[in-house]
Amino acid sequence: MLVNDVVARVRSYVGDVNSIQQTDAQLWAWIDDAIKEIIIQNDLCQKTATQALVVGTDTYPLPTDIFKLYSIIVNGEKIKVYSLQEWEQLNAGYGAGPTPVGNNMPIQAYIWAGNLVLFPAPNSAFTMKVNYIYEPVPVAIGTFDLKTVIPDTYHLRLVTYLIAQYKLMDDDTNGYMAFMDQFRSGILDLKDQQIGESDVYASISVTPRDMGEELGNQYTW
Repeated sequence: MLVNDVVARVRSYVGDVNSIQQTDAQLWAWIDDAIKEIIIQNDLCQKTATQALVVGTDTYPLPTDIFKLYSIIVNGEKIKVYSLQEWEQLNAGYGAGPTPVGNNMPIQAYIWAGNLVLFPAPNSAFTMKVNYIYEPVPVAIGTFDLKTVIPDTYHLRLVTYLIAQYKLMDDDTNGYMAFMDQFRSGILDLKDQQIGESDVYASISVTPRDMGEELGNQYTW
């Protein structure tokens, strides 16, 4: 599934084959938006990053391509991950909370400024795994093969999303809402087909505040 295939189908449907209403650049931006919504909703673009912890070191940078954090596993055990605000409420002064003080196997963590801060700091070189959804690179005009990011089964969903954006630009609110409903129900239908094929874990949102900025396979970062 190529970007051009999606664009050509959309332009034919809305009568914009000569690119009068919307430029290619605008359509490519919409495709990027649709892909991000699809991978978030349907848990696509999965990665597991691994790292050996250093004794006494509690702070580790998160993968730079992280889009949605699923879980942190230390020495085979899933640990609880908090936002900084939650962490400060639970562990004011380090030791006010229910966790031990000093070095041990980490059992919880918080995220801030793109870093994962473990508590307590590790007392051994444990292996840490970060399960997450990665953010795909922006679509390259005319050459990007979308099935390297999302399967061909999502072709119609991308078309529907782009038509919805055309409707919105034409101030056709009802048309926009109708096509967006089709888009969202369509990706949910595909997600239902995935249930049972892979494990689904509770996820953690990595917010711009957590990352300190605006916002499968195995990799080591």
